[in-house]
Amino acid sequence: MSRRPVYGLQLLGEHATVADVAEDLVRRIREIQPVGPYHLLGTSFGGLVAHEMAAQLQEVGEPVALVALLDSYPFPKAWRDLPALSEEDFAAGMGDLSPGEIALAYKAFVHYSRLGFAWTPRRLTGDVLHFRATEDKTPDWPGPETWESHVDGRVVTCDIACTHNDMTTADPLAKIGTLIAGKTVLRRVS
Repeated sequence: MSRRPVYGLQLLGEHATVADVAEDLVRRIREIQPVGPYHLLGTSFGGLVAHEMAAQLQEVGEPVALVALLDSYPFPKAWRDLPALSEEDFAAGMGDLSPGEIALAYKAFVHYSRLGFAWTPRRLTGDVLHFRATEDKTPDWPGPETWESHVDGRVVTCDIACTHNDMTTADPLAKIGTLIAGKTVLRRVS
């Protein structure tokens, strides 16, 4: 079994676009690992960023061996017309955070939601590995097929029995790690 270090990147500062976020993170990962192949993983909004990071790396000829998206979808246009999620409703799904932490997280949620609605995914070369949370989905929730027009390869979907907000808890992450390690049939993104 090969071992690979995992780096979690925190979004810092205000960014004007998803491309700006991705550019900042690409710069940071290239400080750690100057050349590919790169293995990118993003959850929810972070999946949009991982997809954009892969596109930016492709543009400069860097190999990307994996793009894994954890319950992440291009934002449906119909969602733009929905009323904004209130801070109170947002807080209900945030667990045991303090009021200050909830306020900070809600501010980030609102900001990055705006960026997600304004972003149009570019087309990647290769496959994308998509992990879909299967519990508590509303009928208007998008599916993995929403990525198909943004990838020239396949969207390989793995269902994970959890909610969207639980995708990064211990049990789902253990399953995701095992599945990523076993996915040798994916075509490299670049």
